[in-house]
Amino acid sequence: MGGFQGVKILKFDLPSDAAPGQGINLAIDTEMNNPSPIGVTLGTIVLDIGCNGTLLGQVKATGAVLQGNSPSVLNLTGLMTPQTTPEGLATVR
Repeated sequence: MGGFQGVKILKFDLPSDAAPGQGINLAIDTEMNNPSPIGVTLGTIVLDIGCNGTLLGQVKATGAVLQGNSPSVLNLTGLMTPQTTPEGLATVR
């Protein structure tokens, strides 16, 4: 969430394995602040997630709305992809 300021991760959950070879299902609840007085309806958003330069997967939120002058919670779900490089494996350990 480095491109957004004031983002808080409220919950990070890996509830189950995905289909064989696809990775792990993940759910992230985030709080994003919208400093503008104007609310923004984002609809469906898709974000790549990573850590320390390693791509971890992709998440999606549907019906996403950022309320004006307040924090909004976005519920993101997706897949954490399998890591196959030494760097990727070190990041997720």
